[in-house]
Amino acid sequence: MQSGAAQSGKRWRVRGAGGNQAPDKQLHASDSEYAAVLAAMAPLRDGSTERNALISFLFPDRQDWVDQDVLPGPRGVVSRGERAAALLAGALSTVEQGLAFAQAARCSEVVGNRTMANVLAGLGTRAVPMLEHWLDAGDGSSAADIHGLLARIPCDTAFARLLAVGPDATPQLIAAAERFPRRGTRMLAEAAPKDATMRWTVAYALRRQVLARRELAEETMPMLGNAARARIKALLELTAAVPDAEPDTLPVLLVKPPWVMGQKPAKQVVFRELVTSAENEMAWRSATSRPWSRPGRPPAATPAWRPAWTC
Repeated sequence: MQSGAAQSGKRWRVRGAGGNQAPDKQLHASDSEYAAVLAAMAPLRDGSTERNALISFLFPDRQDWVDQDVLPGPRGVVSRGERAAALLAGALSTVEQGLAFAQAARCSEVVGNRTMANVLAGLGTRAVPMLEHWLDAGDGSSAADIHGLLARIPCDTAFARLLAVGPDATPQLIAAAERFPRRGTRMLAEAAPKDATMRWTVAYALRRQVLARRELAEETMPMLGNAARARIKALLELTAAVPDAEPDTLPVLLVKPPWVMGQKPAKQVVFRELVTSAENEMAWRSATSRPWSRPGRPPAATPAWRPAWTC
């Protein structure tokens, strides 16, 4: 939930607090109503985990309450319940709060569900240090999800972290470059990874960018260093349009095809009175196919047995 001044008082945008919550809603209240509710809520912060988290969720402008709830240790509420963490996620607004939240909450309880959407809605680009903390903590089960989240955050820090991760984040790196093409072109051209596989990945992603967006690549070149500018220039020259061939250097059939010159098509040749020859076929004798169609072994052979088909 976010609060802000409106002409008629307070307006809150309530983000779903994880799980199967209702869609985002707009709540309105006058300044006097807001102040009255805030005054009534203050005494209710008695140390109850979910109650404190809910009050912080409803009043995120009370940063002192949010700071208290995200603290690690006995006073914080994040580490004491998944539901409390989901509620408090909607009140985060600073890098420090995000880092404290990441240190107290389990990554698997936040990443990959609606709770993380609340975090990103409140923190935006300030969520990158929080995601980096979880990556550094080594929770491999959530690494791909975190890479996907970084690919959606529009800032250089998030893109640089994907570059630093290496080949494990290749799909997310390419997706981030496609989503933010100007940033992707610039940072891919400037990247100089030491890992051979990553060098190939960066070269491949940069080639995709330049081939798909030549004009953008040309606009990006002036803001790059010499080495990065040379990489883009080489790709632009490699993919430069080939000039049209002169008509006198091409075969006449390509320059003046029959359907352009108005020539009549050749008369279709039709063969009439053709007779097909008879063909042999095989068929079961009457009532002889049933024993063979039953599951299991075929009928036992006898001295009088002979093939049950005719030609």
